[in-house]
Amino acid sequence: MSFCKNEWGNRILYQIIEEDAQLLAQKRIGRKLTDDELYQVKKGIEWGMECWTIVVNTAIDIAVQKS
Repeated sequence: MSFCKNEWGNRILYQIIEEDAQLLAQKRIGRKLTDDELYQVKKGIEWGMECWTIVVNTAIDIAVQKS
């Protein structure tokens, strides 16, 4: 099992990069996003991540149940 690390050596559990969004856009709308559209997607992800603690707590509960 391996993890990517950030510049401070902290392990990254999850990240979304532009390529991820562009691949999804290509599948969903048949083209890549413009910079303006990509910025709106970024803002939408930020809004969606406001409740990230709920997602992480649920993932912890599932992981503990499985072990």
